[in-house]
Order: sequence, then C-alpha cells, then structure tokens
Amino acid sequence: MKITYNQREIEIKFSFRADMLFEDAVGHSFSGASETEWLQYFFCAVVANTKDETLKFDDFVDWISDNPTVFYQFLEWYTDYQKSVLELRKKTEKAPEESKKKVSKNKKK
Repeated sequence: MKITYNQREIEIKFSFRADMLFEDAVGHSFSGASETEWLQYFFCAVVANTKDETLKFDDFVDWISDNPTVFYQFLEWYTDYQKSVLELRKKTEKAPEESKKKVSKNKKK
C-alpha cells in the first residue's frame, strides 16, 4: 500500500518494527479492538516504514481527519494481508500431513 504523507510517497508494508513501535507506545500487542488502536498502529507502520521518528501522532491524526479514505484503505490492506497470512499458515500446516501420508504409502510398497 502506498500513501502520500507530507509530500512523501510512503510504501506501507508489514514489519516487525511497526509491531514493536506499537507495543512500546501503548504497552500491549495490537488487537484492533478500537479505532484508536487502528490509528496508532497505522501511525507506527508509517514511522516503521520511513524510520522517521520525528513524525508526530497529532499531526498524523489531523492528516487522517482530512484524508479519511486513506485510513479505510489501510484497514482493507491490513485485513487482506492478515487473510493471506492465515491462508499461508493453513497450507503450511497441511503440507506436513500430506508429506507424511506420501511417506507412509511408499513404505507399504
């Protein structure tokens, strides 16, 4: 996902840095339980991807207020990302079971 914030094009992507910044800022892991958490996480993702710790949360919230569609695009992007992660996990969990079945069939021959 790309946004333009303060005349800078920023590519938002998943990063452990964003998770760590969020946890440091609020004292717990991201759960998406409130709009405030989502805004805080989005801000942390921006900071993580720019490594610009001079950005201010209040300025970011003002920018979001003027550009609310960007916030909803972020929600959609994050949700889609999480869905793809869950699908990958399901495939990964199934793969060992399928390979075990193939091995046991080969042993019987």
